[in-house]
Amino acid sequence: MKKTLSILLAAVLLFGLAGCGSKNEEAAVTMDLQQVYAGFGETLPEMTMMSDDMMLNFCGINRADCKQAVVSVSSDGLRADEIWLLEANDAETADNLAKLANTRIERKGEESITYSPEQYEIVQKAEIIQSGNYVALIVSPDVDTLAAQFRTAAGLEG
Repeated sequence: MKKTLSILLAAVLLFGLAGCGSKNEEAAVTMDLQQVYAGFGETLPEMTMMSDDMMLNFCGINRADCKQAVVSVSSDGLRADEIWLLEANDAETADNLAKLANTRIERKGEESITYSPEQYEIVQKAEIIQSGNYVALIVSPDVDTLAAQFRTAAGLEG
């Protein structure tokens, strides 16, 4: 009886420890989005950071839906460059923000096709990246470089 109880106790402890280990492995990567944005550095042109009101009025992003939000657009109104780095409060909100980013790309495409075929091409190559509750929209001539930096920060490559 003692031997059976000892084996059962050992099994419970073993599975308990294994469970703890897998939870740690599945833990989401935590990012400081200001730091990620700062890492974009010289790759971006002069950008204007959006206030909470501008994010809502210009992009439809409600700041209350995000734990973190860094949103900027090119200071030159003729350039399509735009960056969204968002951490949503939950998975459903992250999905909604990704849909909103897709709608934003469609609108930017419609706007830019009439004034600049070059900027239209940049918009068409834009990337939306979602990793857990993090959502990024990257519109830039250097989209590949910036997207790779975000993916690395998110633990998606690297």
